[in-house]
Amino acid sequence: MFSKLFSVGKDLLFLSRPNAWFVTIFSLSIGAVFALSNANINLASLQSFVFLCIAFAPFIAGGLYVLNDVNDRKLDAQNPDKRNRPIAAGRITPKQGVVFAFTLLS
Repeated sequence: MFSKLFSVGKDLLFLSRPNAWFVTIFSLSIGAVFALSNANINLASLQSFVFLCIAFAPFIAGGLYVLNDVNDRKLDAQNPDKRNRPIAAGRITPKQGVVFAFTLLS
């Protein structure tokens, strides 16, 4: 039972694509700095905003990646490069994927 739970957890983590989190955090942070640098905002507010981007970007991006995998599951199942993704391979059901995505996004 523990190995099944570990396997599902590993698949869910894989679905949220942690390897892409750095790019997402970096892009949002740089974009926020440039967007807000011309505004009349004090440094503390800017730092808080960048911190929030860093803290929540992985959850938002991960949830969107999971929803994309749910939506593309039939195409991914036919693609040799993507057929082993957890939803395309059937290890995670689309319903489980949607629940996980909305958990990340909420």
